[in-house]
Amino acid sequence: MIIAIFLGGFFEITCAMITAMRTVQIRIVSAARIMGVKGWKLFLEVHLPASLLSLLPTLRVSVGYCWRALVGAEMLCAMIEWGLGKMIYEARFWNDVSVMFAGLIVIGVLGVIIDRLLLQRLETKTVVKWGMVKNR
Repeated sequence: MIIAIFLGGFFEITCAMITAMRTVQIRIVSAARIMGVKGWKLFLEVHLPASLLSLLPTLRVSVGYCWRALVGAEMLCAMIEWGLGKMIYEARFWNDVSVMFAGLIVIGVLGVIIDRLLLQRLETKTVVKWGMVKNR
């Protein structure tokens, strides 16, 4: 299950991170280097904040992919004792459509909650706070 979740988001996040790092303006990096910023400090204080604007939307989509991979992995590994995937899989086996739809609704609601409570707050505390975009 962990490998399925990892593969669900790793490659997209990696490609987005590489692309986001390439979009950082060379003037900003040069100014930081002139001020003596080097190594990890350059990455953490210049590259990462400057690339968050293009990285955060990809992160939000990737969390959705990882969430979907988690439920799919639970359904594939239906031998586990509990989980939403197990519940949906067993309901499918017994043709209990109401439980299947209830499980799907719970998955959707949990996905929205994760997006709104975690990722939207991260976006507000970084990108909006730094003035890169306006608050919605």
